[in-house]
Amino acid sequence: GMAAQNDSQPAAGRNPTWAWKPGEVVVDKVVLTVAPDAASGDYSLLLGFYRPADGARLPARDQAGNAAPDQILVLSEVTVLPAGGDSTADAPGEGSESP
Repeated sequence: GMAAQNDSQPAAGRNPTWAWKPGEVVVDKVVLTVAPDAASGDYSLLLGFYRPADGARLPARDQAGNAAPDQILVLSEVTVLPAGGDSTADAPGEGSESP
């Protein structure tokens, strides 16, 4: 199932896709709020683009240039913890460090 979703234009509309150059790296910070009824567990963080006028999904390719299945790219895997769980338990590089 889906734990969270965000539909928005890149950089809140200030960096339209038509202005992107081939090979350009585009960074866009997005906040995802996990649904209160989302089951804990592992989820795939997915990215896809669509045409707002008709909802048609746009072509997507991975770094090697291969067409992405269903025009969706897998960016990462994330873990949703139960409510009240330690939110840093699975975050790499966070938590206590030894002296």
